[in-house]
Amino acid sequence: RSSDLRIIPQFPDIRIGGHFHSGAVTSEEKVKAALASGCRRIEGAVGGMGGCPFAKSTLVGNVATECIVDTLRVHGVPHTLNEKALPACYELKHELFGVAVKEL
Repeated sequence: RSSDLRIIPQFPDIRIGGHFHSGAVTSEEKVKAALASGCRRIEGAVGGMGGCPFAKSTLVGNVATECIVDTLRVHGVPHTLNEKALPACYELKHELFGVAVKEL
């Protein structure tokens, strides 16, 4: 919940990160809430693969790395991720798990 991120301004010397479980529909709003709260370290998974065994069906995966990168770009937030390496990551994921990013 974005309200949980209110703690960030209280501890300016600590780098607090976010890890969110989400479906594709609500991923961007979670990344935007984290950014608005001052969070600058956000974890993701290629294609949103993964999830939480305790989550209900509304939280079936992780926030996709590509959603995080797109949201950072739109909001002018710099990052150090090598975007040119992402296609190779998608291919490796497909080889290992037999699931393409677009199939998630």
